[in-house]
Amino acid sequence: MIDKDHSYCAQKISLQSLPPTNKEIELILEMHNQERFDVNAIDMQKMYWNVDLAEIAQPDHCNFDHDKSNQRQAPRLPFPTGQNLAMGYPTWDSAIQGWADEKQHFVYGSHVQHGIVGHYTQMVKNTAVLIGCGLAICPKSKVDPNHNWSHYVCNYVTGQLGDYKPYTPAVSSELNNKRLYDCHGLICLYGGTIDLNLCQCQCQSYTSGKQCENLDCSSLQDDCQFGTDQSLCIIYSNIPIECPKFCGLCNRYDAMKKYYNSLEISTSNGIETIRNISVFIQIIIVLLYFS
Repeated sequence: MIDKDHSYCAQKISLQSLPPTNKEIELILEMHNQERFDVNAIDMQKMYWNVDLAEIAQPDHCNFDHDKSNQRQAPRLPFPTGQNLAMGYPTWDSAIQGWADEKQHFVYGSHVQHGIVGHYTQMVKNTAVLIGCGLAICPKSKVDPNHNWSHYVCNYVTGQLGDYKPYTPAVSSELNNKRLYDCHGLICLYGGTIDLNLCQCQCQSYTSGKQCENLDCSSLQDDCQFGTDQSLCIIYSNIPIECPKFCGLCNRYDAMKKYYNSLEISTSNGIETIRNISVFIQIIIVLLYFS
C-alpha cells in the first residue's frame, strides 16, 4: 500500500539536486556487489540499478530521517523497501564505504543493535537485487546549523526485516563457485519465488508473466484470514502477498495498467538510465492512493 504521505510528494528545499551520474551509478553498483561477493553466501544475487527507486530516493526534501517503508515504495515494486542514509561525506565512494565499514561489528546470527550494522546488512541482503540512489545539497538546519550539508540516500528492494541473518552463508567446507547469481535484477512479484539456477520465477496461482507481474484477482476473496485491520498490510510483509485483494494490490494493479505500457520491472547496469519520469511517478502515487 502506498502511503498518502509518500516522501516523493514532500516539499523540495534542497540547494542543489545531484542525481548520480552514469559513472557514479557504476561505482555504487560496483561497491555494493563487491561487498555482496565477499560474504561467500549460497543465495546472493548481483545487484542492479532501478530508475523508479532512484527517482524516489532523490532527497530534495532534506529530511535526514528514515521514512516508513510504504512512504518510499515505488508503484511497480510492492515490496518492503529498505533505505540507507548518510550525510556530510564528500563523495559517493566515501559514503558507501562508511556503510560497508560496519561489517567489522557484524557477527552473523547475533542480535546486535541495528544502528551498528544495519547499513551494511542492507548492502548484503541476499534478496536486495534492486537499488536506486540520490544526493542533494541541503541548507543549514538542525542537522548542521553551521554549514550546508550533503544528503545521500539509497533505496533497496527488497528491504530487510532483521539484520542478523541477511543471507545464507556457505558452510566452511564448501565454496560457492558462483558467489553472485546474476539474474539481471529479476524479481518475482506478488509472492513469486525465484529459482536462482534457472533465473525463473515460480508464480502464485493468481499471477502470471516473467516476473509474476500480471495479477488476476477474479478468484480472490475480499477478506483476509488475519483480521480486518488494513494496517496489518503495512506492518507484516507476508499479508499483502496472502491477502492481495484485502490489501489493495488489485486496485493498485488496475490503476498501474492504465498508465504503464508494461508492468515488468526495469533494471540497468548504470550505462543507460531514464531521468524524466518525475511527474509520471508522482501521478501514479496519487492515483494509487485514492483509487
